[in-house]
Amino acid sequence: MVSIILKGISKKYGAKTALFPSDLDIKDREIFCLIGPSGSGKTTLLRIIAGLETPTEGEVYFDKREVTSLKPSRRNIGMVFQDYALWPHMDVYHNVSMVLKNKIQKDEERRKVESILKRVGLSHKSDSRISELSGGEMQRVALARALIMEPDILLMDEPLSNLDAKIKQSLMVEMLRIIKEQRITTVFVTHAQEEAYEMADRIAVMNRGEVEQVGEPEDLYRNPTNLFVADFMADNILMPVTLSGRSQVSVTVTGKMGTMNFGTGKLPLGFESGIIVARISALSVKNSMINPSLSATILDYKFKAGGYDMLLQLPDSTIITKNVEKKSIQIGKTAYLGLEEGSYHIFPNESNIPVPA
Repeated sequence: MVSIILKGISKKYGAKTALFPSDLDIKDREIFCLIGPSGSGKTTLLRIIAGLETPTEGEVYFDKREVTSLKPSRRNIGMVFQDYALWPHMDVYHNVSMVLKNKIQKDEERRKVESILKRVGLSHKSDSRISELSGGEMQRVALARALIMEPDILLMDEPLSNLDAKIKQSLMVEMLRIIKEQRITTVFVTHAQEEAYEMADRIAVMNRGEVEQVGEPEDLYRNPTNLFVADFMADNILMPVTLSGRSQVSVTVTGKMGTMNFGTGKLPLGFESGIIVARISALSVKNSMINPSLSATILDYKFKAGGYDMLLQLPDSTIITKNVEKKSIQIGKTAYLGLEEGSYHIFPNESNIPVPA
C-alpha cells in the first residue's frame, strides 16, 4: 500500500476559489477523514486525489511517485460513491465482476468475485438484482467492486449518508473490519462527526476551502485550535461574554446567558471579552448552583434507550438536549449545568486560539 502526499494543492473555477493551497500527508494504511460543511472543499480535495479533478496549483504524490497529471485509471485506486453507482439491470455478481471484464481468465474472475462477496457478507446475494437489495447491501456491493481490483488506495465520498441510523452503525463496523483486513490506505469524505470519530485514524477539518486542523479524533475533540473546529466537531453551547468583575479568587463574566464566576487562572490573563464554547455532553447537571455554571429550565424528558433526553431552555431561549440517566430534577424546575474542567474552551476575541479549561 502507499502514502498520499499533497503539496500546495489548490483549485479555482474561474474567479471562484474552491480550495486554498493545502498540504496533507496521509500515512500508509491510514484511514483518513475529510470532514466539513457543504462547500468546504472536502469533495474537491478527494476528487483531486482520485484524478477526477486537476489542481490549479500543487502536486499529488503516491509515495514518492508524482501522479498529479495521471488519469484515474492509472492510479490504481478504488472508489465508492455516495449514490453507489451500480448497474440496476445487472445482478450483484456482474456488478462486481464488470471491472474485471477481459482482464483475467473466467475461472480467476469467478474466484475473485466469490472471495470478495464472501468478505463483504454477500455470497448469498450473488444472483440478486440491485433493486432487491437494501441500502446497506448496495453499499457493500459498491465496496466489493472498489476492492476487487486490489487497489493501493480506497476513496469514499459520503459512503453512509443515504442510510438510516441503525444500518449506518452496523455498516460502519463492517466497513472498518473489511478495510483493516485489506490493509489499505483509505480516504473518506463525510459531514457527520460520528462517522469521522468512529472510523478515522486521523481527521482533517475543512471550512471554506481551507484545512483548519488535522489530528486524531480525541485530540480534535479535546484540543481544537480555533472556534470553528471546536463548534463543528461537537454539540456545543456558544456564549459570548465580557469581563464584569475580577477579584483575588475569581473572575466574573456576563452575557446573554447570565453571569458566571470562574476561579482565578481559569480565564486568560488580561481577558476582556470572548466566546465560551461548552460541550453539552460534558456538562454536569445539578439541582443547585455551582461555579461556574449555567442555569436552564427543564421543559421535558423523552425516553431513550439507556436513559432520557432532557430538554432544557437556556436564558437566551435556546433549547438544547442533554442525555441523562434518570429524571433527577422535576419538569419546570431550574437545573444548573456545571462547566467543569475539560468541558469547555474559551476563545478571546483578539485571537482565534482557544484557552483550554
